[in-house]
Amino acid sequence: ALLLAPVERSSIYLAKLIVNTLLLIVFEMGLVPFFIIVYSVPVAGNLVALCTVVLIGTIGLAAAGTLFATVAAGHRARELMLPVIVLPLQIPLLIAAVQATGLVLDGQSLSQLGSWGTILIAFDGLSNNDSIDTQFVGSGVTFGSFNGGGPQAREVTVPPFCVENHSEPTSFD
Repeated sequence: ALLLAPVERSSIYLAKLIVNTLLLIVFEMGLVPFFIIVYSVPVAGNLVALCTVVLIGTIGLAAAGTLFATVAAGHRARELMLPVIVLPLQIPLLIAAVQATGLVLDGQSLSQLGSWGTILIAFDGLSNNDSIDTQFVGSGVTFGSFNGGGPQAREVTVPPFCVENHSEPTSFD
């Protein structure tokens, strides 16, 4: 039904991304204080850095989930396909979020997160003027303009190790 609406598909994606991000933030607003109290975690000096890491991780989690929920929506077994597709791609994000959170709780600043911070930021959606571009550096796949086809083609860059090198065309005769 949303595809019949007279809006761009990138706007639909962005709206779903915002809703998913807000839903995750609402859950985190209850869970993070609960775990801080239960585990007696000292966060007095690092509260802003902790909130920043949690927010960046949340946006990355929502971006990957929203993008691949759109891909899985056309399948008959979408409830089964979505976790199978999304979970392996989100594992590097979850590991980076856990490591970055540990570094922040140990007293390090955001500038000292190194590669863990880079991975977190890489999973976040990057916006340009006319479309939504989502890059997953860990998987090596770049999804270009999320415009749903039309006159502009989608750009997909495949890592070199995934492409077989054939010198001549294969015949099936």
